[in-house]
Amino acid sequence: MNLFKKYGSNISYKDILEADGAYATFHVNYGKSPVFNGISGRDIVKDTPEHVSLDDILNHRSFLSSVSDIESNVKREDRILRWKEYWLEYVNAFDKMTYVLPDSIVTLNIGRQAIENGFKYLIVKKNGQITKEARKHNLQLLAHIVFDEYNIKDEYMAYVETFCEKYDKCIENGYAEYFRFPEYKQSEYFAGTFLDIRWLSYNFALIILKLLHFAGLDDEF
Repeated sequence: MNLFKKYGSNISYKDILEADGAYATFHVNYGKSPVFNGISGRDIVKDTPEHVSLDDILNHRSFLSSVSDIESNVKREDRILRWKEYWLEYVNAFDKMTYVLPDSIVTLNIGRQAIENGFKYLIVKKNGQITKEARKHNLQLLAHIVFDEYNIKDEYMAYVETFCEKYDKCIENGYAEYFRFPEYKQSEYFAGTFLDIRWLSYNFALIILKLLHFAGLDDEF
């Protein structure tokens, strides 16, 4: 198979998994970080652990799970920042995927996630957190919440809510995972083999541009 050669020309299914990579604890000492639209995650999350003693790991098995990559009690401004950077990274990825795989359902799914994250960023910015009713994935619902909470009347935002409503009903049929999986509830299956992915991606791109402008983030790109 000619796959994943970035990790070496001889990479093979026969290679042994580096199972220590499944523990957050072992990642701490390498100084790495996920990147969010060009920004190191360490510049976003300030309480990143700096060092874990190998002796502690080897001598105390319970120490393997002592370092967590989940955090609670995050301040309002930090929650807003994290949602912003997650959103911008999905936008960045979608932009690149429209060039690399313009007809792929994966590209469209990333674009859809970028829109969802955009709506949720605006909700968090307004409320300081994701509200109970916004813990859904349907674009129609999220668009309605954002337009209602911000009382959006701007001319350039026209049809965003309508598009999300019709897209939800007429393409996803209420299944937010439509482009993630081929099968849904009640044994219903993906049948969108006639869809124009580039056309949908174009509309997704327009929605993202509008949301970025509304959020005052034009200069991020």
